[in-house]
Amino acid sequence: MTTTALALDAKLCRIMGDWIQATCTTAIAATNVIVSTTLRNYDHNRDGFFNNFWVYIEDKANTGVYRQVSDYVSATGTLTVFGAALSTDAANLATFRLTRTNWDDRLDSLNTAIGEVYPALHERLDTRELITGNWLPNAHFEDWTLTTVPDKYTLVTSAAVQTTTAGLHRGGVSSVKVTASAGNGGIYVHSQDYPALLDLGGSTVDFKVWAYPEEANDAFIQIVTEDSDGTTQTLTSTTLCSAGKWTQLSLLSQTLNDNLRTVYFKFGVTTNAKYVYFDDARVISSLKPQGYLLPLDFKKVCRVERQVSRGYSTDPCDDISEHFTFDYLYGWTVSDDGTDKYLRFSDSVYSKFRLRLVGVKPFDTLSSGASTIPNDSEEVNLLVTLAAAIQYEKLAGAPIGDSVEKYEREAAKFRNKYYELLPRLGMAIPSGTMKYRSLA
Repeated sequence: MTTTALALDAKLCRIMGDWIQATCTTAIAATNVIVSTTLRNYDHNRDGFFNNFWVYIEDKANTGVYRQVSDYVSATGTLTVFGAALSTDAANLATFRLTRTNWDDRLDSLNTAIGEVYPALHERLDTRELITGNWLPNAHFEDWTLTTVPDKYTLVTSAAVQTTTAGLHRGGVSSVKVTASAGNGGIYVHSQDYPALLDLGGSTVDFKVWAYPEEANDAFIQIVTEDSDGTTQTLTSTTLCSAGKWTQLSLLSQTLNDNLRTVYFKFGVTTNAKYVYFDDARVISSLKPQGYLLPLDFKKVCRVERQVSRGYSTDPCDDISEHFTFDYLYGWTVSDDGTDKYLRFSDSVYSKFRLRLVGVKPFDTLSSGASTIPNDSEEVNLLVTLAAAIQYEKLAGAPIGDSVEKYEREAAKFRNKYYELLPRLGMAIPSGTMKYRSLA
């Protein structure tokens, strides 16, 4: 159900009439030469016909390499390209595309179109990461702006990686694997990075997380506080946990100091060089959070639902079966502080239940030929048509001779075509619920 950037680029080149694809008839060597006798079908028997064209190599040792043509010899179908020597393909025959426009420019047009076409084309989101009453941000460790640490968390004498392997995450699509680089390493979320945690001062909290340790009894959780007069408090779990199995660690009914200056919640690994997977963390208090940090992907929330059925777990949110149901929640809003987005409720909601969020986001930016968008239907033609309009608009901005009018006409043609296709190919936004409480 995905389409690669290479496939989108092929569609874009074809509708712009800027497309030749060929396979080398001689394997590429460590030179600046690309040979394909297929090119003789297009060159009108003229040397230099493809001079200043652009070659993009699709596969083999030079995958993703693109170069401008400096010279072309018709008799042998030989392109000479600028730049450093190419990599040797040995006996492999690479496929390449030959165009008047260059790869980077077309990829930029596709990415600009991805931004402009949203929300008519979008990626649908459907997650169950948030837990009512949970004060911790990114508690499923799903969001990683950096690849080295989950968003809102800090490393302490350890390394962290995101894990999506089946069986090594619980309830979401990923967990965090923490490997200690010294005794009692780990990761923590600190009030300096998430100030809302300071509101827990003076309250009683339950701190829980699911842990999957390499060695038995090697995982722990910890609450560390400092109040306004410098008094510190450290609370550490003593939960036993088996190696190679999921166990819930807990610190229950822990009363935090009043007048907190700082507080942090730590997920620790006792033994140097050993690892623990952590997932599905939460801090629950009698106090309700003012808002829930939205998952990073959620640009638009369409619907909010709350888990209503439960199995045998003490906390309903620990039932990760797909069989429980959800009911619509009303009275919610989304606020934006300029950095993060928060889900807020006009009334209190019962704690320890999962929330289901349904929403949309733009397609991710394409960075290479192998990048994908999560759509392989006719709808991608809407994106490509808009990209063609954008590509011609850019060409009109840097005209050669009297070509500006031609480019402007082509840009207008594709813009009009885009608006013709929009009603038929635009995707429907997921059904939503009222953000404010019903009068019924």
